[in-house]
Amino acid sequence: APTHIFTKWVTGNRQSPNFDGGRMLEYPIGVVIEERQAVVSDQQCGVGLHVFRRGQRPEWLGLCEATHDYIESLVEVASEDICFAGLPGNDAKLRVKKLKVLT
Repeated sequence: APTHIFTKWVTGNRQSPNFDGGRMLEYPIGVVIEERQAVVSDQQCGVGLHVFRRGQRPEWLGLCEATHDYIESLVEVASEDICFAGLPGNDAKLRVKKLKVLT
């Protein structure tokens, strides 16, 4: 497909939860966010915007406690903007170059 819908977990004020210690970004609805330095590679935690496959939760990957108060935001990503789509057994979290915040 030309585009895909993924989940971006955000805080109540729509900021990145910073699971990997990167910089804090805001994810307001309707905005397109791009990380221009992101490149395609086999590195899950390289430069880019991190999203989850729909239905995946950050606590299942050990990124936070199950009692978190993050909210699920849906984002749209073009196929050509996917930089890391996962490896066998490691495909719940992806890295992308650009996304559009839908919800």
